[in-house]
Amino acid sequence: MGRIVTKYCWIGVPSVIFGAVLFAINPFSFLSGLFFAIGGTIITLNLLGRLKKW
Repeated sequence: MGRIVTKYCWIGVPSVIFGAVLFAINPFSFLSGLFFAIGGTIITLNLLGRLKKW
């Protein structure tokens, strides 16, 4: 599972950044929260996958 998650990490980081930019433009935007949540979840899973390897 770790390999799959790491493969998608490059989607997670930009989506958090994109969500943060959307949030700065419109704090009440549904999309900003969605991108932020998806990116955060991917990054969290990626970090958990890396922690399990150690």
